[in-house]
Amino acid sequence: MRTTLGLLALSVLACAGTKDTGNGDDDDLDLGPPQLDLLLVIDTSGSMKEESSALAVGLDAIIDALGSADWQIGVTTASADPQAGGTTGVDPGEAGSLVGPVITSAGDNAVETLRAQLLCDTIYWKDNDLESDPNYAGDAGDCPVPTVVSREYLGCVCGEETWNTDEGTGNEEGLEAIYAAICRADGDQPDACWDPTGALTTADAGSNAELWREGVPAAALIVSDEGDGSRRLTNGDPDPTAYVELYAGTSRDLEVYVLGPPYHDSDGSCLASAQTWGVERYQAAAEATGGEYADLTELDEDCTELDVATQVAGLLAAAVE
Repeated sequence: MRTTLGLLALSVLACAGTKDTGNGDDDDLDLGPPQLDLLLVIDTSGSMKEESSALAVGLDAIIDALGSADWQIGVTTASADPQAGGTTGVDPGEAGSLVGPVITSAGDNAVETLRAQLLCDTIYWKDNDLESDPNYAGDAGDCPVPTVVSREYLGCVCGEETWNTDEGTGNEEGLEAIYAAICRADGDQPDACWDPTGALTTADAGSNAELWREGVPAAALIVSDEGDGSRRLTNGDPDPTAYVELYAGTSRDLEVYVLGPPYHDSDGSCLASAQTWGVERYQAAAEATGGEYADLTELDEDCTELDVATQVAGLLAAAVE
């Protein structure tokens, strides 16, 4: 969609925890806080520096969109190939694995813990692209959030030179990463989870068990400046039906949300390096699963960048609606 989604957060939060009885009165029933189990899927390619920085810096506003919701968030990447990272095995964040522990709304310092997981263990930082801010002042455990992520800020949050320097594969497989993350929930998954097309074996069952709670609505949010290139579909095919059906065959009913490049009415002028069919695939997957797609930039002459935090906040507000 072309319009900013941030205002949706206010309307959703105003309605959370109430129910219209339909009898013409203003009676509301307290349903308790909404719940959400969220898989955050991050594109870790080098071209995502600006978007990733904005995501981490704007995390307070993003989490505010969830309001009083009882949420859990697990973070993975769009790299579904175990050979992509620094080792030949599955590194944290690859093939649907989580980069770190599941973070919950009830946990201490949940926002800062999630921010650190994004900054230190998920986002790819190219050394010669990192800005320096000699005037930045912070101490471990008390790191003021700057406007722009700098080397000094990362050192405060992560420790000196301990942030992620492994770039993604270059082929973003967001839909496959979601499927692998669901397959890792438990042993009660279809055989397709363990077939040679993917990177998993039955030994991976249960490795994401803490993310998925029984009876709690689940969603995946992909943040990428590319389209989908998942392996179970042919390049050039914009139809995600194969993945939608795979999701439906698992133990997890899940909605897909995407923040990605704008492509509407056959206008690809702001796609940059993204393939039209890959973007259409994400858009169709969001629609088919009951999720939403939001744009990284305006579809205008200048491809004006939209505020990442505002766009993500709008998507999360829709997810808990």
